[in-house]
Parts: sequence; C-alpha cells; structure tokens
Amino acid sequence: MDEKFQTQLNLPPMTRTSGSSGIFKPHSQKNLIEPSFHVMCNNEKNSYEISQDKDLFTIGKGEDCDIVVKDQSVDDEHIVVAKIGEHCYFMDRGAKDMITFNGVKCRQASVPVKSRMIIKIGTTVIVYVGMHSNDFADEPNPTIKTSLDTQHEIDLNPEGELLLKSNSGERYTDSIPILVGSHNACDYQLTGSGIEPFHYYIYFTPKGAFVEDLTHARPGIKINDLKSLGSYPIKEDATVNIGNFAMYIYIYGNLESRCKKIFKDFNEEPNLVLTPLKEGADVTILPKTHEKISLGRGSECEIEIDHPSISREHAHLQIKDKYFYFTDNGSSNGSFHNLDKVEKAKVFPGDIVEFGSISFLVHYQM
Repeated sequence: MDEKFQTQLNLPPMTRTSGSSGIFKPHSQKNLIEPSFHVMCNNEKNSYEISQDKDLFTIGKGEDCDIVVKDQSVDDEHIVVAKIGEHCYFMDRGAKDMITFNGVKCRQASVPVKSRMIIKIGTTVIVYVGMHSNDFADEPNPTIKTSLDTQHEIDLNPEGELLLKSNSGERYTDSIPILVGSHNACDYQLTGSGIEPFHYYIYFTPKGAFVEDLTHARPGIKINDLKSLGSYPIKEDATVNIGNFAMYIYIYGNLESRCKKIFKDFNEEPNLVLTPLKEGADVTILPKTHEKISLGRGSECEIEIDHPSISREHAHLQIKDKYFYFTDNGSSNGSFHNLDKVEKAKVFPGDIVEFGSISFLVHYQM
C-alpha cells in the first residue's frame, strides 16, 4: 500500500509473527485473543496482529500487501479490508470469483469489528479474529463468544437449525458459523495432539449447511467414520471426528427453508457503490452498463452529485464488472485516486476516489 496513503489515513504498520513452534505468537498466561489474521497456506502458518486503529489493509501475493499470501492462484492484491465504524468490509479485487467468506462464495462480506471471518482464497485459509479476550472477562463460559455474530439476526422460531453436541457442551446454530480447533477464538476449543488451531467449521450457504476441513487433510477429519476432503453437505444427522474427539450434529426442522430465508436477498454479482467518507453527498450505486456515463453537478449527468466543489460535468466513467475507469473532464477542482491527483484511473473496490472535495470509498452493494 502506498506510504503516503497510509500516512494520510493514519494507518499504523501490521506486525507479523511466526515461529517453528506454531502459528500463534505466544501470549501471556491469560492466553489473550488479540485482533489478528491467521494465514494457513502450503503448510506454512503465520499470524498478523492488528493495531486497534488500523482501518485499511490489503491481502494478496504481492510484496506490497499488508498480508502476503504465498499462493500462486491468488492475485497480487486480491482482498481489501476496510474498517468503517463498527464493521469490517472484506472486498474482492481478484480477476476471478474464487473467494468464500464464512463458506459463502461472494464478492463482499461484512462483520462487526469485534467478530470473526473465515476466508478461503485459492488454496489458502485466512481466519480474521477481531476481538480481544478482555471483552469476555466477565463471561463464565465463553465457549461461543457473544460477538461471533454475522449480519443475520437470530430467529427465535427457526425453520431449521443444527444441534451440535460433544463432551465440550452443546450449542444450537441456525445461521452463525461454528469453528472448531485449539485456538481461543474457536467456538469449540479443544486440546490434545492432532488438533489444529483452526481445524474445521460448520456453516450455512444458499445451497444448505456444510462441514469443511480447514487442514487440507493434514490431519483432516472423519465424517461418519469416513475421511472427508473439502466441504461435506449436512443432509442428515452426522458425526465428525478429530482423532478421539467426536462432534454429533443433529438436524431439527427444514434446513433448506432456513437457508432460503437467510440468503433471500443474496446477490453474487452486486453493483459497485460510491460511499462518501464525510457528509456532503449521498451514497451512489453505480449502474451496470457498458455505456460511458457522466458524473457531475449538472442535472443532465447520469450520476448527479450536488456539491459546489464538483463541476457541472466533472468526469466520465466506464463501469466494468469488478472495477471502473474514470476520466476527469477538465474539472475545476480535479479528481483524485488514492489521494493522487490524476486525469484518469482504473478503480477497484477498496480504493478512495475524490471528485472536487468529496471523497468516496468504492465497494460493492450490500
């Protein structure tokens, strides 16, 4: 990421930690859960701790990324994460749609800042942990952390749900992904040989509920006594084993109806959006069109932004699937891309564009 851009947005550097003894940096005796990213790729495991005031960072195989992923199937800059208010937005900038967020293939996802996100990109698994264990100091048994919620509200009268039962307790879920492993951020935290920090998880998608191994079969899991590779659909009651640890999954109600309700407004190919970073303009949804369109203060523009710093016909946009081009039209106050004044630019989700004195974050429609 451009140093000038980081300085302007007050973005402190990210600290990377790794070691032969395991994926996580040793903590104090309290074994704190720090806000962090945990990356598992090609048998290599790394942890990146996040400063609390970190607002924007990139993930990809490019050396300039905040989180460098050594996976050739990943683009140089594949994901941008932006913290806006109390939510983190994860945006796909890759050439191909190959990312799942909490098991769902999509281009953008958001969770509360103190929540958690499980990302798969190429052959890489990344777990975002946005919480700090001090937040749960008063909880007697924080097996499932209260902040591990998604944007979906919990239905007290669900059409379908899962009962998860083991020696570590039982829990119900009708939408929230359940993570199993040895790390404190897991919903079911296990100890013993052969247990990976993040071993497998259970999640909901538009196609149903699934169990997925996160260890690339090293050591993997067994479902109903059979070795399981990749994702396994939950169609009936099942048993998931890691060595001698057994998780029993029981289905109650109609899971198909439940998933249809959760994802009734889901859009795999959402429009791009311009969201103002300060007051002075409205949120603008960019149309899906192959035609060149105009942006400016004038009522004749396809995108009208009524602000005195913006020229009557300020710029022209050419909107593509996952990005757009803009060309400044000789405006009085100019156009900027990631704080650099430019005459034209190729703009991706996660970028900042400025027309006149109004700055916008580019992202996908939620």
